[in-house]
Amino acid sequence: MYNTTVEELAKFNNIENVNLIIVGQVIKIPVKTADTSLPTSQGGTATKKDAEQAKAPISSSSGSGGLSYNSNYNLTETRAWVPLQPKIVNSGVRSRENYDAVINQFDVENNERYRPYRRKNSGEITWSDTYCNIFLWDVTRAMGAEIPHWVDINTGEPREYPNVTNAKELDANGIATWLDTKGKEYGWREVTAEEAQARANEGKPTVGVWKNPNGIGHVVVVRPAPDNANSGEVYLAQAGSKNFNCGKLSQQGQNFINGVKFYTHD
Repeated sequence: MYNTTVEELAKFNNIENVNLIIVGQVIKIPVKTADTSLPTSQGGTATKKDAEQAKAPISSSSGSGGLSYNSNYNLTETRAWVPLQPKIVNSGVRSRENYDAVINQFDVENNERYRPYRRKNSGEITWSDTYCNIFLWDVTRAMGAEIPHWVDINTGEPREYPNVTNAKELDANGIATWLDTKGKEYGWREVTAEEAQARANEGKPTVGVWKNPNGIGHVVVVRPAPDNANSGEVYLAQAGSKNFNCGKLSQQGQNFINGVKFYTHD
């Protein structure tokens, strides 16, 4: 089916003993991409290398407790429209520890991928040069509950980069609309702020979205409360004009606080 051999698979996966099989082991398959033209987005040219990265398995070895680890990871891709290959993926049990590990790996406060206005030396700066939507995409994808960045322009169905002809990228307002209209089909449902924090504490992927009818919206990741805090707060990680790995809903602007909707993944 994949036009490969045992020898190629062993080499590609760094397997020394081809007779040893481990329960839960993930085998990566080399991608052999044809010489076809690929779409472009936001001024960036898609390449065969992009295609191989996007199609590569998101994890390469299984760990205990529901996490998988990818030895061929890339957490710093600055072309926002290209999906990352996370180091840590929640592939089974969802727990607060696993959810924390998935979120923390992206280092949102320091990662160049999420630095706001990072195009300032190559063009005009706009408020859209922030990456809350990209951070949310990265986290939910690594949690196995992807809120897509690319969707079909007609149906809203998620699309997989680089096969994005007749697809569009979702900004924060687009994500809010997608969750409202398509979210249930993909395991997302609306909850209260209290329920959102409780779900995040259990390790369930949970997000907050604000659709701004007059401009740029905003999306955040709801994360487990630190030290099992029970303060009535909702704890957030976000990229945006300010990036932080652990903040509070009460620290957000009043428009966001008044208009935010929370969704959790079953």
